[in-house]
Amino acid sequence: MGHALSHGVPDFGDKPGWDRERDAASLLPQPMKNTSSRFPAPSGGHSRADGSGQAPLRVLRLGRVKASIWENAAEDRPYYSVKFTRTYVDEQKQFKDSDSFGRDELLLLAKLADLAHTFVCDQAAARARPQESAA
Repeated sequence: MGHALSHGVPDFGDKPGWDRERDAASLLPQPMKNTSSRFPAPSGGHSRADGSGQAPLRVLRLGRVKASIWENAAEDRPYYSVKFTRTYVDEQKQFKDSDSFGRDELLLLAKLADLAHTFVCDQAAARARPQESAA
């Protein structure tokens, strides 16, 4: 009785206003809304820190955490780097990015790292396909 967990959902018993069927669903993870493709295109407002103005190849976002995937070239071969940031609002109500993460963002960070890894591997596979068919 009380706050026991049943299948990962807290049991608040007979608390006033608690509707187990309705409110339990709100405690479970909600599916992400995905537009267009497996990895949505980057949104505007991103540019390289070096001032080149180049936008990331892709930006993946889960809640306040985002992964910006950059494509670079060295010796005529592309390589990829990923920058993870957390968006927050400062005292002046301005959006800022931070590269530190709290307990509540760590699982989102891990999921984004997995998605970024999949995206980078897909890019490498897509580049290898034309070379295989030409040989």
